[in-house]
Amino acid sequence: MATLIGFQSFVNICVVTGLMPNTGLPLPFVSYGLTSLVTVYFGIGIVLNVGIQSKIIMGGFFK
Repeated sequence: MATLIGFQSFVNICVVTGLMPNTGLPLPFVSYGLTSLVTVYFGIGIVLNVGIQSKIIMGGFFK
């Protein structure tokens, strides 16, 4: 998930600075398209849930 967000950010920075042509890749967390925005939020939710579940299983989250 971090790779996807990092790649989208990199391409957008290159487009803004004029190093690449405009590709239509949405900006992470600030997209106009609902599909991209929901996909990124869904992926971040899964990553956060896995992190919390592993801490609960190891017994270190609520101690």
